[in-house]
Amino acid sequence: MKFGSGKIKKEIVKSIRKRSIAKRLRTAFICTTVVPLILLGILFSISYERDMEKKLTDTFMQVLQGLNKTMDVTMTKFLDYSYPMIVSDQVNELLNTPDSKGEDTKIEDIVADNNLTEYFWSESYDNILLYDNEITIVSSMGVSEPDKAGIMAVVEKLSATGKNHSWSCVMTDTGKNAITFLKRIYSKSERGKQIGYICFVFNEKRLFQNIYKDVNIGNDSEIFVLDRELQYLSLKHEKTKIGSSAAEDIPEIKEKITGDKGNFTTVYNGRRSLIVYQYNKKLDWTLLTVVDQSYISQNIIHMVILTGTMVILIIILSLFIVSVINETIVIPISRLVEFTDQVSGGKYDLTISDNSEDEMGKLIRYSDKMVKRLVWYTRTIEEEGKKRRKLEIQNLQYQIQPHFLFNTLNTFKYIAIINGVESLGNGISALCSLLKDTVYGKEEMIPLSDEIRNVQNYICIQEFRYTGCIRMVYEVEEAAGVFKVPRLLLQPLTENSIVHGMKEEVAITISITARLEENDLYLEIQDDGKGFVAELTKETKKQRFSGIGMENIAERIQLIYQGKGQFLVYSAPGKGTRIVIVIPGKGELPCTEL
Repeated sequence: MKFGSGKIKKEIVKSIRKRSIAKRLRTAFICTTVVPLILLGILFSISYERDMEKKLTDTFMQVLQGLNKTMDVTMTKFLDYSYPMIVSDQVNELLNTPDSKGEDTKIEDIVADNNLTEYFWSESYDNILLYDNEITIVSSMGVSEPDKAGIMAVVEKLSATGKNHSWSCVMTDTGKNAITFLKRIYSKSERGKQIGYICFVFNEKRLFQNIYKDVNIGNDSEIFVLDRELQYLSLKHEKTKIGSSAAEDIPEIKEKITGDKGNFTTVYNGRRSLIVYQYNKKLDWTLLTVVDQSYISQNIIHMVILTGTMVILIIILSLFIVSVINETIVIPISRLVEFTDQVSGGKYDLTISDNSEDEMGKLIRYSDKMVKRLVWYTRTIEEEGKKRRKLEIQNLQYQIQPHFLFNTLNTFKYIAIINGVESLGNGISALCSLLKDTVYGKEEMIPLSDEIRNVQNYICIQEFRYTGCIRMVYEVEEAAGVFKVPRLLLQPLTENSIVHGMKEEVAITISITARLEENDLYLEIQDDGKGFVAELTKETKKQRFSGIGMENIAERIQLIYQGKGQFLVYSAPGKGTRIVIVIPGKGELPCTEL
């Protein structure tokens, strides 16, 4: 699993690295700022909508609770006033005396006898009727009578439910819907015998105006009361729907109303609406409030606008920050990339600067220094290569047609030996050995013992010219003899001591000392000749010392040992010359190729 995730991570990094840093920053900005802000805005809007819906539900639930309490008080008052009349002897007598049917004044007498005249006429009653068991009107108090078919439907509902009373909405003979309260009446003389019904007819508007008067839910909202069959008993605004079924407007209402209270969202009058309901057990009514979803949406829109404005401001601020980051990271990197591209193309004279104290500023300054050092190093290598080639040419100048020269010298050598001139033969032999080492020798580094032998051959040759005037002293440690040194290191210095250091008709002593100290080779070539001013310029020294002089040797040591070797000259007029050479390590060449 770890291997798989690591591989996926590598592939992602590889894909990301194909894009520029500027694109990566923009992508990171979109992923870490824009997308989260949009998602947060959406989540906030959804959360706000739910909170708003919950608050509205709680608010309207409290409204419904208040309405239920108001209706309970109103209906309890009605039952308290109507109960004495319902159980009165006059009502029993009227229903038990068939001959009394049609005498309307008798119910008024019953109301008056119970001191209820003022209450009933001051309230929202349209009529009070007495029915026998066949739904025939026995007595009526008002002028508005409910439709008989409607009353019979209510009676059937009572029979089906087994209840003693029911609230219903019934059409009257005037073509208007009225709220009716129909109650069974039982005989006082025969227990359990039903003798008829009493029906109270209410004016819906007057009945509920006191209930609705303190409720303000806005013009786009509605409150209505449903009976047991979910028919409209009352509506605050749309009075024309009274008596119709709520299922016509809300087909799923039966499935949605599942408890004593709750809420759901549906389409009402063609609009998405929030419906909050509460059931009244005492009256067997269900109160509902309908809130147009646009009421919630308006608040949500305002919140979305506010949230969107904040998101836009945050994005603008983030864009500003990204632009600043772009100025401080992407642009310096682009400058650095352009600079390195031009340098890699061969434009070494370019320069780049950045005075900032951050990492990018340091990187640019370090890159500029690095390029300058690289240019210096490249040019140094080129110059050292030129010097090496020049030294090689100078070395070649010492090589003279070797085969012809050696054959000729060997001929002279044998002639000298045959004629008994042994010293001449030794000199010619020494010259042959010297030329062989300098011309035929291909190795740049040779043991110190071979370089000492070259010096000895050179001195042997010079004895013919300066007979008895050159005295050589060699003090070479045995371990130093195998130490490798550059070819032609000591012979040119010995030659300079003889040619430029000898005083006229005065012998010169030249000593060569070699010792090892901590793996470094110390060489000293000292003479008691004329000496010179050590501070002479290069040009003066070149005029004074011909061939491979001290400057040449010093440059070779610096070149071969990359500045780790030393070439020191101590001299003064009349006090001779001492040259100290320090060769590092064990006489091996450094690994770096020039």
